[in-house]
Amino acid sequence: MWIKVFYWMRLFKPTSYFIILIMRTITDSLPFIIMLAIIIFAYANLNYILQLNVDGPKYKDDVYVTEYVEGQGIFNSVMAQYMIALGQFEAGSLGNGPSAPAAWFAFLSASYVLTIVFMNLLIAIMGNTFGEVLEIQDQAALKTFIELMDDYSYMLNTQKVFKNMRYIIRCSPDVKEEDAATDIQSHVENVGIAITGKQEYHAKQMTKKLQTFEKATRNMLKNQQSSIMELKVLFNNLKDQVNVKKTEEE
Repeated sequence: MWIKVFYWMRLFKPTSYFIILIMRTITDSLPFIIMLAIIIFAYANLNYILQLNVDGPKYKDDVYVTEYVEGQGIFNSVMAQYMIALGQFEAGSLGNGPSAPAAWFAFLSASYVLTIVFMNLLIAIMGNTFGEVLEIQDQAALKTFIELMDDYSYMLNTQKVFKNMRYIIRCSPDVKEEDAATDIQSHVENVGIAITGKQEYHAKQMTKKLQTFEKATRNMLKNQQSSIMELKVLFNNLKDQVNVKKTEEE
């Protein structure tokens, strides 16, 4: 029944977000749980071996592993490491017995690895999942509603509903909200490329016009120099003719 309560909480937008968040958190933390289980069993194995060294009447007061269930050494070792991971430390008799240094090493290293490293890693994973779900909150809620409708689609007689209809139109968005930001960025980059291309085009056109103007100026100067030379030649010819006439008259 309580599972059904969670199931129907997906009908409401505020609670559907949390249902999705819980499911995503569990899914994303599965690899972490596997690694945590390996570390717990590793330290449990070490503590179980240390506890075997103090079993017997000689070390009856020396206990390295708290006894949660009588006679179940493996289970007690695993539970002891699990409780350390939760922050419950019991180090009452670790300083006694023949394996006290190894017991202290196991206790301190397990406290650091399980409590500080792995628990903070779990918090980081949950924070990352929270951010990802928060970004697609509206899409996730809509997806949940559609999934609920799909769960009860068998109650509809589709042949009757679509009796006089030839086609069923299925609509889906082309771009998700996550891709929208990427598209905007691409659009901005494309605009920048287009502006750069136009600047290069105008620069080439300006350079071409300047080269044409420079060539025309050189041609004009060359033509002027040619005209000046022709005028000089003509002037010299006239001067010679005048001199010849003066000589004839004399």
